[in-house]
Amino acid sequence: MGAFFNPNFIPTFIYESELVTYGLPTPSQEPTIMAKVQSSSALIDQYCGRTDVNGNGSLVWTTYTERISLPEGRNIQRVAYRPLVGIPLSTFNAYAASAASGIQAAQTLLASGNTMTAADGVTLSPFITISGRYGYGRRGQQQVYPDLNYGANILQIASYFGGPPNFTPIAVTNTDFNPINGEFWVPAGLYLSSYTEIQMTYNSGFPPNQLPPAVKQACALLVQNYLSRPASNLTSFGVGSVHHTFSLDLIDVSIQHLIDPFKTVIAR
Repeated sequence: MGAFFNPNFIPTFIYESELVTYGLPTPSQEPTIMAKVQSSSALIDQYCGRTDVNGNGSLVWTTYTERISLPEGRNIQRVAYRPLVGIPLSTFNAYAASAASGIQAAQTLLASGNTMTAADGVTLSPFITISGRYGYGRRGQQQVYPDLNYGANILQIASYFGGPPNFTPIAVTNTDFNPINGEFWVPAGLYLSSYTEIQMTYNSGFPPNQLPPAVKQACALLVQNYLSRPASNLTSFGVGSVHHTFSLDLIDVSIQHLIDPFKTVIAR
């Protein structure tokens, strides 16, 4: 599981033009205010579980790659990161090219544009690539396929004599999804057998300039907590230098109530 990597990505949940709206000081009043907003945004991404083990990922548009085990005999499961979103190439290119109007182009570059529709042939699919494979049964477990009684089945043979199963492509246009809860449906594969494991690359998150108000408010409150409690943020000091840091203890109960609905919990 991982997110698209962009070393230039800096999450910024509140733009400079919005500082006064959310009760924050302007750059003339606090020269490092935007750096504090960015640190607050990164901490919210961490708290919400949007970043992978390498620190990549965000609540704003992000392309994730994930391996998902399907329930036995079923072809429906849910992705870890929601909401699912199909990003038209035209919209993606417009965001990436518009550093003006307070839109930070670097934010959109954690994602890739989508080009294929879903099973209805109309809705833009959030999936970029999908592949599946058939797993072998555990010791003492017998693999049975629909055509077992009609002749040799290559899946049956492979389960006894083959090596690690290979992933085979699944047509994105044959899949269906629910963008809110992240549920997806994939068609059956060879011999109408259900896949055991799915690997998919998909887009998730919110447009950089259309984040939910609760996330923006939480970002503002986090910055205010930092500004009002500088002593608790002190990590080190020396001659002529004082260092502070954003830590999870700055996320108080009020902030938790705002961002808990966006929290990702991965448990399979």
